[in-house]
Amino acid sequence: MNKTNLQCLKHSLRSKPYLKICAILLCSVSSQVLAQEYDVDDALKDVDPTPMSISASGAFLQHDIDYAVISEQGFNGDGGPLSLKKVQKSQAVAWVPSGDFNGDGCIDQVTLKSSSIDIFHPCTNRTFSYRFSGSYAVQGSYDTDGQPGLEIGVVQSGYFRIIDDKDQRVRSYRLNNSYAINGVYDTDGQPGSEVAVVNGDSVVMITDRTASTNSYRLGNNWAINGHYDTNGQAGEEMVIVSGDSLVVIDQKQKRTRSYRLGSNWAINGSYDTNGLAGAEVVIVIGDSIHIVDDRAYRTRRYILGNNWSINGHYETDGETGDEIGIVKSGYFEIIDDADNRTRTYQISGAYHVEQVRNIDGIAGKEIMINNYGRNQHAIIYDKSYRIKYN
Repeated sequence: MNKTNLQCLKHSLRSKPYLKICAILLCSVSSQVLAQEYDVDDALKDVDPTPMSISASGAFLQHDIDYAVISEQGFNGDGGPLSLKKVQKSQAVAWVPSGDFNGDGCIDQVTLKSSSIDIFHPCTNRTFSYRFSGSYAVQGSYDTDGQPGLEIGVVQSGYFRIIDDKDQRVRSYRLNNSYAINGVYDTDGQPGSEVAVVNGDSVVMITDRTASTNSYRLGNNWAINGHYDTNGQAGEEMVIVSGDSLVVIDQKQKRTRSYRLGSNWAINGSYDTNGLAGAEVVIVIGDSIHIVDDRAYRTRRYILGNNWSINGHYETDGETGDEIGIVKSGYFEIIDDADNRTRTYQISGAYHVEQVRNIDGIAGKEIMINNYGRNQHAIIYDKSYRIKYN
């Protein structure tokens, strides 16, 4: 402790006894708040100057973290995690969550110890300690129960634990010894976010609001593409690339939906193509674009032939839902999924799309073409099905 901080503590301790805790909070060593014990003398004795470590999953304490291996979302054909990333503890920087954890409107202070996580509440001048046996890691802080106050997610081998400081308890969820947190987001449309976990050959959804889990077995050779609303109902779905199929996990309905696509396919993106609630998943397969409409539990196919590429998606006809612009040799093609059709505009010679924007003040964007192969420009007015050359 430097001279300035030592004088700060001495000055505080000469005043009234109730300032003892305040002295710990106000005086720091290298900006590390010393809110670790109820008694100042014990706090000074127990402070460990060794820096803690952190990984992509949270702040790992420096106490035999031999299981701190984070994987990408998904598993390979042998059942092992993809792209393992080992945490280098000596190169990490300490991180401690902050926020209102008991819902009283005050920002609380968290201290990570070797066997506990302590939360100091300045509004009540009280500290609550949550003990953990063995190594642990703080994964993050978020609202998981829909009640005032943030919860703290804690990673341990074989368990994911959630500190509910408002109720002063810890809820534990049994998992494999090795697992990875995919994310925390709303999947069922109810208050509080769910925790999505990659757990062996399955995705486990932790619904902390009801202290329950749901497991969705996916087998081998799968990866998480993302999470977005695909069916137009409250809550996001998780989209999985699984071998020859696209799988949608619908936590609200506690089910999965599978769309078989065959081999050699790729996801272009997820966006609204038909103007109805929920985003469609746009798939590139060989000579075609397939659109997965999870809201209707179906797919639509648009055959494009050879030598084409997607320029982008934009609203060109003045109606809800994005159209998909396709660059082809001698043509520019627009997929209008809302009307389940395509429109083709002939362009002789080499060209490229300069920009897409509204230029006439009428609903729907125009597509500006640089037809450099013939030293001219063109504008596609898709809402009126015409192309105009300058």
